[in-house]
Amino acid sequence: MPAIILVTVWRFAPYFMVVFLAGLLAIPPEYYEAAEIDGADVLRRFRHLTLPLLMPVDVLRRVVPRSLRALFLMPYIITGAVRNATRFLSCSSTRPASRT
Repeated sequence: MPAIILVTVWRFAPYFMVVFLAGLLAIPPEYYEAAEIDGADVLRRFRHLTLPLLMPVDVLRRVVPRSLRALFLMPYIITGAVRNATRFLSCSSTRPASRT
């Protein structure tokens, strides 16, 4: 199980970093300048400016990995040499029915 978690994090971490970096670079610097002129400190700028403007990026971050998970089930990719090591109970219960 730790191998599955490690491979999943390894697979999606660069994607998350690129998506959030693109979202951060898409925020115009004028917004931060206006907030600084209005007297907002760093925490208020992050909370009231950066986070709301990154919400569309966060939705994308949630949708894409879930749709990719449906296509590529990591346990089936990882299990090569060890038989039935990461077989799910649902797969085991339907397998005898399909052998008729």
